[in-house]
Parts: sequence; C-alpha cells; structure tokens
Amino acid sequence: MQCPSCKASQPMSFRCRSCGAELVRRVASRSRHAQSAGAAAVAVAMDGPMDMPSTAQPAVVRAHSSGALASRGSRLAAALIDGLLAIASMVPGVVLAGGMGGSPETMMQTAALGVVGLILLGLYYMFILARDGQTLGKKAMKIRIVNCQDGGNPGFGRVVALRIWANSLLSVIPFYSLVDLLFIFGSQQRCLHDLIAKTKVVQA
Repeated sequence: MQCPSCKASQPMSFRCRSCGAELVRRVASRSRHAQSAGAAAVAVAMDGPMDMPSTAQPAVVRAHSSGALASRGSRLAAALIDGLLAIASMVPGVVLAGGMGGSPETMMQTAALGVVGLILLGLYYMFILARDGQTLGKKAMKIRIVNCQDGGNPGFGRVVALRIWANSLLSVIPFYSLVDLLFIFGSQQRCLHDLIAKTKVVQA
C-alpha cells in the first residue's frame, strides 16, 4: 500500500514506517465515503435529489361548479326545456306517419315511433346525467346535479336510479308528486327526490 502523506510504498500496516502517519483508519474512512457517495448517486439517478422532495401532487378531480345553489327559476326553466325536447323527440314519428294517411294503422305507427323517440332521448339523458349530472335543459341553464356532501358527481346510482327510477315508482303514491315539488320551497331548495338521492342542484 502507499502512504497518503509521504507516498512511500510499504506492506499493510497501522502506521507508515517512513513518516508514522496513520494508514488503516484513513483507508477505512475513504472507503465509507466512497460507499456513501455511490449510494447517493444511485438515489439521484433513480428518484432525483434526496434533499429535494417532489412537489408534484396528484390531480384532484372536482366538480366544475361554484357550489352556489341553483335558483328555483333556473330549475323550472331547465325542466321546461327538457319537456319541450321530449315533445320534439316525437315529431319525426308524427311527420313520418302523417305522410302515410290517417288510418288506424298509421295512428298506431305514430304512437310507436313517438315512444321510440322518447326512449332514445331517455337513454341519452341517462348517459349524460351519469357522466355530467346534467340534462340538456340543465346544460342550457348552466346548472348541474352534485352530491350534497362533497359536491362531486353523483354517478348513475344516485342521479338515475334514485332520482329518476325510485322517484317514478314513488309517484304512484297519492299526492307524492305534489309534495316532491313543494319541497323545493324549503330553505335548502331541494326537492324530495334530492333528499332521497342525497343530491342538490347548483350553478355550474
């Protein structure tokens, strides 16, 4: 080995035979330093600098809404728009059947085509409700349905299964539909079907 102080070559020893400098401790210290430097280099190569934690945060998907409750007027306007669109969905069937004459068979065809139009519109509405919490009427009025707790997208289960399907089944109860609508005049401006589904309608 070579003495780091006087550069004299000699066998492995604790001290240099020429100048008396310590040898073994310095060699061990240099070895540990080299190992630490190598470990740090590997860490930097794999994960970046160890003393500079990443500030990148996972993206958080949030509902694009202000959180303010939608006005009763905007909700009524959205319902009227959706109603007009439901009527419009039957027009192609009426026009098509009208060109075939006024026989009873034609009237049945008109009714059938109108039902098909309503079904197609209904399927589309279920899709956009589950995806966006909005019907076309609500999109036009810039309002949307959100979870009451966190303002997130309610999803298919709440916005379709509970708000529409379950509410439709409950509508067979006398005066239920009237009570459902009257609940919007409460302080929370939530209809009965909103309470059932734990949703609310806010400004988009």
